[in-house]
Amino acid sequence: IVAFGDEVGSRNGRVKEFLNQQIVITDPVHREVLSLNRKANVFAQIAETCWVLSGRNDVEWLSAYLPRALDYADDGEHWRAGYGPRIRNFDGVDQLARVVESLRDNSLTRQAVIQIWDVSDSSRRYLLDRACNTQRQFQSRLGQLHLTVTVRSNDLMWGWSGINAFEWSTLQEIVASILGLNVGPLTFNIGNLHLYEPHWDRATRIEYEPLDAP
Repeated sequence: IVAFGDEVGSRNGRVKEFLNQQIVITDPVHREVLSLNRKANVFAQIAETCWVLSGRNDVEWLSAYLPRALDYADDGEHWRAGYGPRIRNFDGVDQLARVVESLRDNSLTRQAVIQIWDVSDSSRRYLLDRACNTQRQFQSRLGQLHLTVTVRSNDLMWGWSGINAFEWSTLQEIVASILGLNVGPLTFNIGNLHLYEPHWDRATRIEYEPLDAP
């Protein structure tokens, strides 16, 4: 992206972007990014993952681990498009439980889907928080649980490597464990994959980091 991405503007400044990208993690259990120059905060990743999977969207607790959480709360207290309630209580439906039930009833089902995007996310009333990750589909094949994540907008530093790869691989492993399956590939289909200008130098350092770095 740094070398070949298209440079455009955004509400958060200049970005370099690619459209319609796919990232496949073949072994999602090894979910932590160990790059010395990335310096991912594993404690924040664990906290946010537990927060999402428990169905929460209040930011006071999360902001102790992720201070930027308050920047995306339209009412100063909640992420309006927080994934937690949409996964665990979307119009009264626990979509995670529904996925497990669907795969137990029919291991070959193509309907084990968690929907995140809501029509209200298109409203101009909400300026700070619209769902970036829009859908997940779980499929069981040959003893493995595959997970496909659809993303409309994904920042490589804050989003994909910061939390998304960690949280969704954890969800995948949990569902696989409940169903007695092995963890298969985790695939991200990303409409817009981008990197903000303040992160261009760091991305270059990551790119040239020795593969044998401790």
